[in-house]
Amino acid sequence: MDDLVQFLRDRLSEDKANVQSAIDTSEPNVGEWELTDLDSKRQIVDYLANELADHGGDNPWWYDDKLHPVLQLLAVPYADRPGYREEWRPPSH
Repeated sequence: MDDLVQFLRDRLSEDKANVQSAIDTSEPNVGEWELTDLDSKRQIVDYLANELADHGGDNPWWYDDKLHPVLQLLAVPYADRPGYREEWRPPSH
């Protein structure tokens, strides 16, 4: 799970740098919305990682089963990027 979290953090940081570069060069149709979107996804990843790390504490035993798939879903758009692992692909429902 730690590898997936790091993978997501790295991809979101790359995306944020690309968006900021586009904003800085006044590229049309790129703006603060994209930065806000990436920041909110980063906060979701951090929240889930913290919750999953506490599975030995106050969290019920089923947390991994319920929260880990959310991380997997957040990684799907990056499936074509180097470092993505097929084991991270969420199961089809």
